Amino acid sequence: MGRSSPPFLYGPPSSNSFYGPTDRPFNPKAVTEASWTRPQPKPKQKGPYVSFDRHPDSYSNLPDGVSRWTPMSPSTKGRVLYGRKVQLGLRLLALLGALGSLFCAIVIKNVAVSIIWIIRVGPIVAILHTLYGTYHLCRSPVTRPAGSQASYMVFAATLDLGLVPYYVFSAYIAYKRITNNAYHWSTLLSADASITDKIAHSTFILSIVNGSFHLISLCISVWLAIIFRHISQLPPDLNPLEDNLTARPHKRNKSEISEKHLSRSTIASATSMEDPLIGPARNVPFMHTRNKSSEDASMTRLSHLFHLYLFHLSLNTPSWPITTSERRRNRLWQMLTRTKLGKSLVTFLTELNA
Repeated sequence: MGRSSPPFLYGPPSSNSFYGPTDRPFNPKAVTEASWTRPQPKPKQKGPYVSFDRHPDSYSNLPDGVSRWTPMSPSTKGRVLYGRKVQLGLRLLALLGALGSLFCAIVIKNVAVSIIWIIRVGPIVAILHTLYGTYHLCRSPVTRPAGSQASYMVFAATLDLGLVPYYVFSAYIAYKRITNNAYHWSTLLSADASITDKIAHSTFILSIVNGSFHLISLCISVWLAIIFRHISQLPPDLNPLEDNLTARPHKRNKSEISEKHLSRSTIASATSMEDPLIGPARNVPFMHTRNKSSEDASMTRLSHLFHLYLFHLSLNTPSWPITTSERRRNRLWQMLTRTKLGKSLVTFLTELNA
């Protein structure tokens, strides 16, 4: 006898299926059915949503929570402005001193060419240097970048350092002339020895004073160069020279905030009533709306008179009882006919009606 197989309702599972015996079969509408399901609600945040006791800039995205830039002192701007003013005064004084030294160097004669030109070169360079320095220091420090300011301060300090030896040499030559009458100076002004002594004394004093001015300016230029160099390495929001853009306002109390809010609110006040955003509505007479808008007020008054006249004609056959409005119109007509102008108008309208 042949072997019998169990009476299975379905055939054997396919050996090439892409899913296991316990997996769900392929559903072509799985994506559509999944879109019907509602998304899970987001968890509600606990605690305050906004902290009013924390500055908005404190939420910066920093890895360790510490900024790598150290803010400069709030008094940096005042010190920079004060230092620039002091240096501007020194530049002006050095300019006057350089002009005096150049005058003394020009009138001196009977001196070796090499020596006299060494004495003259210093004041000439100092005049050019102080002229541009005065122009630079008269401007605001914000008009130029901090890096450019630092570069100029280094350049100015270099020139100041180079001019000091020239003035020292001029003072030494003038001192030798005063004490030992060396080099046998004479002047273009006069051959008198007293004039030559005065020129020598002036050259000596001016050389010492000008050298002192440039030495002090050298120290200030170095200090300003360091400050501007430090500012150039900071981000723009930490520039102490532009505190009007980067300074954080003081914390205000609740009363000041509420007062400012009320001052800017849309609640009607005396000021808002005096100067409203939308002007008052135009009052157009009723009869003006019935006529053409091009008619003036005189034509409107004439139209009123004409209507009063028609009403007066209708009073000849009044309807009883007479209403209050009709009585008022009758009184108005009687008052109008008592005047001379009213009588002439009534005559004109009567002739027009005839």
